[in-house]
Amino acid sequence: MRRLVLAAFLALLAIPVFAQAPVLRNAPPVVDHLPGVGALDHRVAVDGAAPPWRSVVRVQTEMGGRCTGFLVAPDRVMTAGHCLFQHRTGAWLPPGAVHVLRGYQLGNYTDHAIVTEYRVGPGFDPTHESETGGRDWALLTLDHRTAGADATLATGADATLATGADATIASRADATLASRADATLARVCQAQFEA
Repeated sequence: MRRLVLAAFLALLAIPVFAQAPVLRNAPPVVDHLPGVGALDHRVAVDGAAPPWRSVVRVQTEMGGRCTGFLVAPDRVMTAGHCLFQHRTGAWLPPGAVHVLRGYQLGNYTDHAIVTEYRVGPGFDPTHESETGGRDWALLTLDHRTAGADATLATGADATLATGADATIASRADATLASRADATLARVCQAQFEA
């Protein structure tokens, strides 16, 4: 009896080998691009060297995280504070594990800097973002000047943010693409720059 059951089981396993693959009618086409990006996509590539895009940077961590930020001074970047927190470990990243890529577009960049120190918005708690999200910002200090003052997104005669100046951080998925219509922003935070 066991041999009969075993033989029947092996015969059932062999059936898919000899069966012809089913033909799917009206199957969706094979997608060779990212979802949402294609012929009907209204986003257009922007010139990363033109204002205001030249002030946008990629903030990248050694843990694989990526965010956008913007130059507020040749050696200072504003970004979202949650980008510097590792939920898995419950700890803030050390500054040296955070890198800034200026001019990033399609895998290339014009300059690479390492963060030497950063300050997160006072009272921001990444484990309670719904209560403290309005303070979700960080000011990064870089190991060198990555650009001239004309590449910063700032106000004032010297093109740097003055002490007490207000700034708004708006992040979105990809700083290299812009919409012809108003972009949908994933997160907007308010910050006040202090020297």
